[in-house]
Amino acid sequence: MLNMDNKSASKQIKGSPYFPSPPMLTKWGEKFDANKAWKSYPRPQLQRPKWLNLNGNWEYAISNLKLQNMPAPEGKIRVPFPVESYLSGVQRSLTSKNLLWYRRTFIIPEEWKNQRIFLHFGAVDWESTIYVNNNLVGTHKGGYNPFNFDITPFLHSAFDKENVLMVKVYDPTEKGHQPSGKQWLKPAVVFYTPISGIWQTVWIEPVSINAIDRITLTPDIDKNQLSINLKTHFTPPENETNENNWKSTFLLDIEIFHHKKSVFKESFKYQDSLCLDLPPLPRWTPEKPELFDLQITLRQDQKIHDQIQSYFAMRKFSLERDSKGIMRFHLNHKPYFMVGVLDQGYWPDGLYTAPNEDALRFDLEFLKKCGFNMVRKHIKTEPALWYRYCDQLGLIIWQDMPNGGGKGVIARSFILHLLNINPLDDKMYWLSGYQKLLVRENFQRELKEMVKN
Repeated sequence: MLNMDNKSASKQIKGSPYFPSPPMLTKWGEKFDANKAWKSYPRPQLQRPKWLNLNGNWEYAISNLKLQNMPAPEGKIRVPFPVESYLSGVQRSLTSKNLLWYRRTFIIPEEWKNQRIFLHFGAVDWESTIYVNNNLVGTHKGGYNPFNFDITPFLHSAFDKENVLMVKVYDPTEKGHQPSGKQWLKPAVVFYTPISGIWQTVWIEPVSINAIDRITLTPDIDKNQLSINLKTHFTPPENETNENNWKSTFLLDIEIFHHKKSVFKESFKYQDSLCLDLPPLPRWTPEKPELFDLQITLRQDQKIHDQIQSYFAMRKFSLERDSKGIMRFHLNHKPYFMVGVLDQGYWPDGLYTAPNEDALRFDLEFLKKCGFNMVRKHIKTEPALWYRYCDQLGLIIWQDMPNGGGKGVIARSFILHLLNINPLDDKMYWLSGYQKLLVRENFQRELKEMVKN
């Protein structure tokens, strides 16, 4: 059962306009076990074997905007649940006049020596400032996208010494200029409980000084090929002035598996972009969601610098004309009729965050049992595991970009849509609530991040 860490929590939420008492719990919330929640590796598209999960109990405090340092802790907060949620153990609201502070310690394993150490956040709503051992590491704006920092320079040199991680969060919700989706400080009509702070997994991983930072996989079913684009970090020795010469000493070993059986294996001289000619492979469909596991090894001779795991599907989404000349959605060049639901991704006990991975997957399994083949994720994103589950179960995803802007936007935007009016000049932006340049800039920046990730 849930163990509330803060005795004052019930007093703090008394009279709240949007916290039910007693809280409405899911079956996973009723049997909540913090030791089993959100322990899965959080990045299925680029996996490494070594990592450290920082979910769990952190110290927290809420202050005014003037404070430059974290005040005395007010209790414990359970990460990765939003501070407003029941499962966070806090269940307090945050306004545009507040800062939310987090703090915890961690120890770097000695076996990670001579590696770069990255600190990852699945998502933090909205503006987060990160400190390690009282040193400013960096700031990130955006409540729906993952981000990371190389914290190697800020760590203690002694591996048995605790490092202190502190996170400062500012989240004005609809009072600010950022996309906020369905969140509203005073929920009403079609708007729901706001969420603030860390709401996806926090984790640390060791990465070689020569390693793959990003991978993009693009299948081509027409040519039976897979394009691989890599962004790789190289650290040439001091006596090597030409990085391209250094790159040329590396090899890429690529192997593809289908149901754990190897179907492709080849080595290449390192290059940022490759195009693999594949053997005939089954296509992905919702009725038969075939996936292929991918392993890439970066090495010099016999020395392995990095090895990552990923996955892909052989599929193509397109708009094409059918036999009667009507433009229709096609999957793998065949007309495909999608039947799906609008999934808003709110949980009564965890709000933006499902109680655990089983709960997250349960919803999708239920949709499949009901005969659906598509899910529209409505003005919210999900942890990367959710997208992996959709691929595994056979669900096409329609992904919304979380909206922002001012009040009255929903009704006006709906009318504009019906009239086929696209307000893209400065005189008409007010119709969709985007008359402020900062609102538009934040929307565009976060949209680009969402597509990139």
